[in-house]
Amino acid sequence: MDGPEERPADAAKDAEEPVRPAARPGARPGSVPPPPSTALSRPLVMGALITAFVLMMAGVAVGGYLVVDRTFGEGKAASSERRVSVFLCAKTSDARRCRKEDATEQQKAEIKRRLDAMPQVRRVEYESREQAYASFKKRFVEDKELLEGVRPGDIPDSFRVRVADAEAAKAVKAAMDGVPGVDAVVIDPRKPRA
Repeated sequence: MDGPEERPADAAKDAEEPVRPAARPGARPGSVPPPPSTALSRPLVMGALITAFVLMMAGVAVGGYLVVDRTFGEGKAASSERRVSVFLCAKTSDARRCRKEDATEQQKAEIKRRLDAMPQVRRVEYESREQAYASFKKRFVEDKELLEGVRPGDIPDSFRVRVADAEAAKAVKAAMDGVPGVDAVVIDPRKPRA
């Protein structure tokens, strides 16, 4: 019965059925495997998606840092910038060189001229004792006890100086210490960054 006459019939029947690929291990019977090009591109697509995700997260992190830096800091260009306060003599000053007198207008003009002439100085702003007292009240609005202990004349006039960096701040301090009309020169502490 497996004779030669049955083989052509089987061959004809086989010719009518579509050729099925060999079964893969673990494949369900009757399932069609993906085309070879799709099977090879899956790792590439996954790699591309992971790379895109990592780049996106890096962009978000860098963007977030820049927003925080620009909002709470003074930016990269000014990150090393320092402030120096040049307090002027006042009647309330304890410094001997002030002799319990306010700095004269001539002394103030000379101090400003010297500060403006220094190459390390970026900006000079004059702050009157009235402005200083108003700023002090705003800054310490919560501390009633401290506010009660300070009167408007207790805070002297000053020049608020912005310089390039810590070395420039030291140079300004050294140059302004002992100048007639100057009570004290203070390098402001750096504010902690958020």
